[in-house]
Amino acid sequence: MDVNTLEKDTDFLRKEATKVKLNKTEPNNEALRKFFKENCQALQYPDPIDYLLQCAAAHGVTANVIAAQSGFERTQARHILSHTKQFDRNKLIALAIAGKLTLAETDNALKYAKFSALYAKDEWDDVIIFAINGGLSTMEANELLYDLGYDPLVKVLRRNKKEEQ
Repeated sequence: MDVNTLEKDTDFLRKEATKVKLNKTEPNNEALRKFFKENCQALQYPDPIDYLLQCAAAHGVTANVIAAQSGFERTQARHILSHTKQFDRNKLIALAIAGKLTLAETDNALKYAKFSALYAKDEWDDVIIFAINGGLSTMEANELLYDLGYDPLVKVLRRNKKEEQ
């Protein structure tokens, strides 16, 4: 599935759905059944991690780079990226930032994972929006959140071995 066609598919489906005329007296309306049958493939959400990896690849970022730049343990990031561990909203955002996803791509990944999109009227989300639009890394986003007094994006940070020595 082409990353750029996902938005077009949504717009197309919305326009097509507005054309369907429901008959309230018929419980199994044929027009709606026909719409579902004709658009079955497009109505399915892609896997959020597959979508994230596809978007990152389009930006020239590999899964190994995402794992290294995510801000949490590489093994944990690799497990999430290989679908063997669950993730929460913050981890998905951290992976999206590490993958250099745009704001729209990040919102899509969140939507596909059934999390809320970034909301500009929420201050924490607004900082993340600024970080994504500003091209900040996950660590820079975490530092910005910390400096502003907010909870970090990634709570379990990887330790830099050079700093420990």
